[in-house]
Amino acid sequence: GATPDGRDAYMSVADGQSPMRGTDVNGPTAAIRSVSKLHNELFSCGSLYNMKFSPEELA
Repeated sequence: GATPDGRDAYMSVADGQSPMRGTDVNGPTAAIRSVSKLHNELFSCGSLYNMKFSPEELA
């Protein structure tokens, strides 16, 4: 069965607050702006946000 976001059973889930793989189509700045809208005071133990770049993107 699928989850409410359409993810099929046994598919990977998002890494903390990071976008799901393939859904961050508007670039890293848009992803940061999106996650910065969250009310972080609700995360009593902190939260995780990862950004992964290939070497070619940083060259």
